[in-house]
Amino acid sequence: MRVQLYSDYSASFANEWERLIAETTRDSIQQRHAWIESYLRHYLSNRNLRILAVRKGDGELVCCLCLQVACRRFYKVTNYRVFEDLGSGVNDFFEIPCRR
Repeated sequence: MRVQLYSDYSASFANEWERLIAETTRDSIQQRHAWIESYLRHYLSNRNLRILAVRKGDGELVCCLCLQVACRRFYKVTNYRVFEDLGSGVNDFFEIPCRR
């Protein structure tokens, strides 16, 4: 297995994502391609998106975690970045899709 980090949500990845979601999790609109695409377009730029994908040796997508990079301020002294689940603050559903 290998872990890959993506910083964009391409159409080819969207097809893999939809197959993974259909096979592994409860059916939730917040995990569908249309919702993710809309969220990225209206709330988040692709530059703040990070996708951790776990793949088998043959390249099959096994597990995936969509994250957003958020900026926080520490006591008016310095800024720092954190990873949050995609849709944090807007989305109340969080489940990591993984094949067994």
